[in-house]
Amino acid sequence: MTYTISREIRLKNRPEGMVRETDFELVEFELPEIVEGEILVQTIYMSVDPYMRGRMKDRKSYIPPFQLGEPLDDGRKPLSMDLKMPPRHSLVFLRVKTSEK
Repeated sequence: MTYTISREIRLKNRPEGMVRETDFELVEFELPEIVEGEILVQTIYMSVDPYMRGRMKDRKSYIPPFQLGEPLDDGRKPLSMDLKMPPRHSLVFLRVKTSEK
């Protein structure tokens, strides 16, 4: 099996006051080769919207808070894709965990 080294941004601490770089961590991990029915995308832009600040707090809201040690999820625009799906599928916008190939 072939692996790809990927990176993801994780919430390390719940920010108090202004968000700092130390509230996040960049983690590398091995990503296995994709199989039938999966896709692999490379992110070129990550949307950092004001609502994400609220998700950094551990409180009830219309959307669950980010979990410490877990990758951030967001809206993103992929640069390239490796598809192992029938051609009838198409992607325009993704909502996924923050990982980087």
